[in-house]
Formats: sequence, structure tokens, C-alpha cells
Amino acid sequence: MTLQVSQLSKEERVKMIYMEIVKKMNNSIVFSQSLTTIEPSTLIQIIESIEDRIYFISESPSFEFNGRNWTCQQYKCDTVEDFKSLMNAHSNEFYILYNIMLTGIPQSQSYMIRGVFVEDPSVKREQIINQVLDEE
Repeated sequence: MTLQVSQLSKEERVKMIYMEIVKKMNNSIVFSQSLTTIEPSTLIQIIESIEDRIYFISESPSFEFNGRNWTCQQYKCDTVEDFKSLMNAHSNEFYILYNIMLTGIPQSQSYMIRGVFVEDPSVKREQIINQVLDEE
């Protein structure tokens, strides 16, 4: 199951994404003592840097969306800028977020974002319109 957040205002979207990540983080810590939580201010910075590309939040790492089964991919990010770069590298796609975690030992920690990039029909539509207009 996925939660749609693309129709929310920026503030509501950031809040919803934050609450979902914290909920998953708290559940994970119960099962794994090696995971540590992301500092709330850092997590908000990360979310604010990518929230406009997150259209849905997945409840599980494997899910069905638009009649297709998806499995989340893991991406390692060392800084907030890495999250922005990851999204920019997939400019024709939106992101279905599952989770953001802090991994590794304290001396060499990094972030891991889990989710799936899906082709964004609005971007594709815009490209086709622009292509047709350019040909006239």
C-alpha cells in the first residue's frame, strides 16, 4: 500500500514524510540495536531537499503500484547534496519513498534512502508537447 503525498502542500508533505520515516525508524530500532536515529533537523533538511519529487510513500519495501509489483532499491548518500543529486539524476521520474536511514559505524556513517523511481507521466507529457511545438 502507498500513501499519496503529491497533492499536499509543501509543509504538509514534509510533515507527512517526516512522520512516516520516524515511525519506521522507531520500529527498526526495536529490532536492531546497531541502527541509530537521524538527527531531526538533519532529517528535515534531507526531506525538504527532495520532497517535491516524492509523490508516494510505501508502507513496505515491496509493493504493488499501478498494477505492477515493485521492490525498493537502496541508494547511499553521504550528504544532503547527494540526495538532491540522486533526484536530479532521475529528472523524468518521481520517487516512491520507503525509508531513509543512517547506516554504518559512527566514524563512517552515511545515509541510505530506499524507494523506487517511476516514470513521471506529467514530465513525459510535457516533453511530448514541447517536441510537437518545436516541430511547428
